[in-house]
Amino acid sequence: MSCKKNSVRNDELLLGTWISTDNIDTIEFTSVHDLYKIISDVKDHYDYSLTGDSILITYNGINMPLIYLGPSKMRFCQLNGNDLTIDFRNAYYGFSNQIILFHRK
Repeated sequence: MSCKKNSVRNDELLLGTWISTDNIDTIEFTSVHDLYKIISDVKDHYDYSLTGDSILITYNGINMPLIYLGPSKMRFCQLNGNDLTIDFRNAYYGFSNQIILFHRK
């Protein structure tokens, strides 16, 4: 299943904590538009929205006034049960330049 919104609202299915398979990245979807990346017990805020099979992630965290990230880009995402894949190639602030597979915690 893609991350596409449907009658079950996949953005609600994303709610909760997700850990990357390499245990480097932990993200938490706390609402249908709020995402936090957890780094050493610090939660850094991102906004997100879903469109089709893509997720738009926009940094809106503690370093926002200090850095310019350029425009956000749509990224392919796929939700398959307790697995979530997000394509972060063409890196974005806070994430490695790769396709990341997350498992629900």
